[in-house]
Amino acid sequence: AYSRAAHGRPPGDRSRRARSARRAGGRHGRAMARLLVRAPGRTVTVEDMSTKRNETPVVLSRIYTRTGDDGTTALGDFSRAPKTDPRLGAYADVDEANSAIGVAVTAGGLSDDLKTLLIRIQNELFDVGADLCNPITPDPAYPPLRIDESYISALEAACDTYNESLPTLRSFVL
Repeated sequence: AYSRAAHGRPPGDRSRRARSARRAGGRHGRAMARLLVRAPGRTVTVEDMSTKRNETPVVLSRIYTRTGDDGTTALGDFSRAPKTDPRLGAYADVDEANSAIGVAVTAGGLSDDLKTLLIRIQNELFDVGADLCNPITPDPAYPPLRIDESYISALEAACDTYNESLPTLRSFVL
């Protein structure tokens, strides 16, 4: 689950520019490593990974906790939910969409506008995950990040913009 505390985001900080600056490290000239991503027919080099361990946001020394052996999982507020809770399926769907977008962006061949849009959508999908992992409570100590109408309106506007150039859709298959 995504938590603001684990990702260095102070409560109430909703500025996309501030989040981007923190993610980028806010510094120039740091040592970088190359990440090679193999796409069908080509290799893409992404030079954005720091070689300094203290700049790595998360270090996973083990990938199991055994805290879920009772059939529950922890939510963002440290409460427990059954592993059959529909929100866990939603986590998986959001992660899968985010991964597919990441592959599209990394494989390249996209216009700068489309790449920027997809990266914004990826960022917003992390916000969806943050929203999903925090149960709604009447008076939270810190206001949790919630997906609101502005997210939906921005996504619909982007869809409308890209759909304008397409021929009229007369039917589709589900």
